[in-house]
Amino acid sequence: MRAAGGPGTEYVDHFEAPGCSSFDDIPESMLVHDAAALRDAWADELFSPLLRPPEMGPLPPAVPRPTTDWRPRSLEELLQPAAHARLMAWLRSTVLDMADLMRRGADGPRPHKPPPLIIAQSKMVPAARGIVWDLRDKSNIKPLDTTAPVDSDLNLPFLKVLLAGCKDRELVDHILSEVLFKADLPLHAVLLPHQNSLAGHSHGPGYERSGCHGAAGLGRRA
Repeated sequence: MRAAGGPGTEYVDHFEAPGCSSFDDIPESMLVHDAAALRDAWADELFSPLLRPPEMGPLPPAVPRPTTDWRPRSLEELLQPAAHARLMAWLRSTVLDMADLMRRGADGPRPHKPPPLIIAQSKMVPAARGIVWDLRDKSNIKPLDTTAPVDSDLNLPFLKVLLAGCKDRELVDHILSEVLFKADLPLHAVLLPHQNSLAGHSHGPGYERSGCHGAAGLGRRA
């Protein structure tokens, strides 16, 4: 970037030197084929040509979502009793499944792995329907503020400069502003079990287990 110059150079010092990964960096449990065979198979392959982005206009302004002054005191007040019971059972299974992953690794059995759980609008109480709820603060459950600044792990100021000349403005808007599905679909929540790759990352499962413990009303020993 320094050699190329341009407005992006001011961000160069914000990044550490990138590391080079290889097949040797892939954990044995994640390999489907022998690493040496993979290396030989790809040794003479050429990289594909640079993909040119299509010319796309910016995203249209998002349609304001319904809101309400009602403030539920807990997740239980958002859901009908049967749906809340299903969610709590799913979270309890998830806690046990994460413990299995930490103890047995990615290749170990997962007897507690829950199936995907879908919560439709019909499973919510009438006052909660049609609204995207912000559950990040358990003491302040409220409709999601879609006008708030984007909370992202990406370096958005850097990407804004880097992608200034990108012709696919729709993609840039998805990255910098919001992901806007161009389809009028009913709201629903989809909860998925963790991937096997979570095993071995003890901080992640431990951190998420503590959140599931609280949400499912479990003690710290599950």
